[in-house]
Amino acid sequence: MKEQFKELYDYIVNSNDVDKMHVLGHVAKSMMYMLIDNQPQKARGYIDMLESVRWHNYVTAKEAEKIVEVMSPLPSWSRVAWNSAMERLGLELCDEPYYNEHALFVTMCMVCSDSGETISSELAANGSEVDKDALFRFIYRLSLDKLKDKDMMFNIRSYFRLDSWK
Repeated sequence: MKEQFKELYDYIVNSNDVDKMHVLGHVAKSMMYMLIDNQPQKARGYIDMLESVRWHNYVTAKEAEKIVEVMSPLPSWSRVAWNSAMERLGLELCDEPYYNEHALFVTMCMVCSDSGETISSELAANGSEVDKDALFRFIYRLSLDKLKDKDMMFNIRSYFRLDSWK
């Protein structure tokens, strides 16, 4: 049956026939509904794969957690503190099709981990303490530079060696 399915799938996808693709879509929808009812965790993984096609830079919540926990040094904020700062400062969490919320979180953590000390030293005036909100905004803007790069040279899935679904 696997071989038969693969043969039919390839035939439909390569046909460029919208009606045939709708048949495939209806079958996929039916299978997903059954999977959601019976194996929600597995279904979540497939939905994440589908969701990724909407974004240039997409990371799941689980992937973001795994990436950030191994950064060295660790970023200055937890996910809860990051969410709070984003809300307090009125910063956009996502911008379709450029990045989703988890990709932004990971990128900001990466910039903070890699360059936080340098940025802090440049923002400090005459030895005074760095304004934490100014530092956060600066890291946010640098992260957007990566995530919205017109050349699209930064790809978060490639950078962190995540499985590519495309």
